[in-house]
Amino acid sequence: MYTRLLTYDLKNGDSYNYEELYDYFKVVDAKKLTESSYLIKTSIKWTEFEKKIRDLTKNGDNVKCVVINQDNKLDVFNIR
Repeated sequence: MYTRLLTYDLKNGDSYNYEELYDYFKVVDAKKLTESSYLIKTSIKWTEFEKKIRDLTKNGDNVKCVVINQDNKLDVFNIR
C-alpha cells in the first residue's frame, strides 16, 4: 500500500469540469484534508497513478504529490 498526499491548484477550475477527478477521489476512498489536498492510500504503482492524475487534470494546473516511501521519508513529485 502506498500513501500519497495530492495537492493541486486548478488553474482552469472555472472553465473546465473536474467531476472525473473528484469521482476518482471517491473510488479510491481519498480523505479530503483541505479544499485542494487529499490523502490517498492505494496499491496502484506510481507510474499508473501519475498517468491517471495527469489524465484527470489539465495543462496549466499545478499538481504535486508527496509520497511517504517505505523508509518513512517524504518524496515530492510534480505531476503538472
